[in-house]
Amino acid sequence: YGEVPGDFPPPRQTDRYYAAHDSVYFQHLMGDVADYYDEVSGGRLAVNTTVHPRTVNLPDPMWFYGDHPEEGEQQVLLAAAVVEAFDGEVDFPAYDTVIVIHAGAGEETDILGDSPEQIYSTYLDPDDFAGAYEDSVLDQPYLPAAGFPAGTGIDRVLILPETEQQDPVGSFDGGFGSLGVYCFEVGLHLGMLSLSDFTPSGRPDSQGIGNFGLMGYGLFVGLGYIPPHPCAFNKYLMGWLDPYRADTMAGSTWNLTPSELPAAPNSSARVDINGQEYWLLEYRLQDPNGDRRFTFSNDLNGNGTPDFFDFDSANGDGTPTGKF
Repeated sequence: YGEVPGDFPPPRQTDRYYAAHDSVYFQHLMGDVADYYDEVSGGRLAVNTTVHPRTVNLPDPMWFYGDHPEEGEQQVLLAAAVVEAFDGEVDFPAYDTVIVIHAGAGEETDILGDSPEQIYSTYLDPDDFAGAYEDSVLDQPYLPAAGFPAGTGIDRVLILPETEQQDPVGSFDGGFGSLGVYCFEVGLHLGMLSLSDFTPSGRPDSQGIGNFGLMGYGLFVGLGYIPPHPCAFNKYLMGWLDPYRADTMAGSTWNLTPSELPAAPNSSARVDINGQEYWLLEYRLQDPNGDRRFTFSNDLNGNGTPDFFDFDSANGDGTPTGKF
């Protein structure tokens, strides 16, 4: 506790450096998502995205998709309307997933609970589209688009917000970042298990695994700017960890290297309990670079948040001189 001596630059919030949330902004943001997964996977996963430069105005307002008086959330219809609008303009079969970014904030940061018309961020998987077909919401269990073989189409869609900034309360100015939510939803697409507790809606009665993993409430660590690694279990599911087996009855000393380096030897250990259950052990090194500050691996200007480094910054510290 106490003040750390030193002359540190003031903290910055990178989302606010952009006067326009245009294709350049989203290319940078999705680049941060790719950097995150490259790091947490130990280089085993590369995320490649293409940002389409054009937007579209849909025929229905936000509440139609976010808080329909009879149907509630209708993200499947949102995805269908967007795909229809861009069919023939975007080569959908070239991608395994479609990302729909809607205007405004996601309802997950509606901490005042006064914006029910907003849309919750989510990942729509094949089961969601099959359910929409069974409920007669869609005419087929996928979204049709040019170029797909007969009987197939789009059945994997991420719904993400333009921003997560809203609801200033007291000294908090509502400055949520988007990176944590983006990484969380991509994690669902990859097959990670959600270890958070979002029920009952609006007032969850537990924190799941809390802030210790991305797929808990870690998506909001550092206000969403600095999401932690997924926990050892989700990394194990992804094939990013190769835990060694520790026999606790052997009376030996077992070593762990920091789990922030998943490709390193001894980055996790498995302790079998019985034939079906086991513990996974990991060592979290809270300050990997030893600078006694809350920093991020790509924090090139040392301001405590992942950022877009400006080598020509007139400020001399890498922060962008002006807004993009």
